[in-house]
Amino acid sequence: LGRKSVKCDVCGNTFENKFQLKKHHQIHKRERPYLCETCGKSFSQSSLILVKHVENVSVNIVF
Repeated sequence: LGRKSVKCDVCGNTFENKFQLKKHHQIHKRERPYLCETCGKSFSQSSLILVKHVENVSVNIVF
């Protein structure tokens, strides 16, 4: 039995499940629901990108 994947109708990327595809669609819709509370910058996905951004912003804050 092969694994069935779902395909993005906008860019053709494939994903293991509908949840991953739904999260991916935020990129195409320009939705940015994840906000950095320190600087106000928003992101389409809460992933390592946001984590790294928050770490970088925190390092650059002068007290």
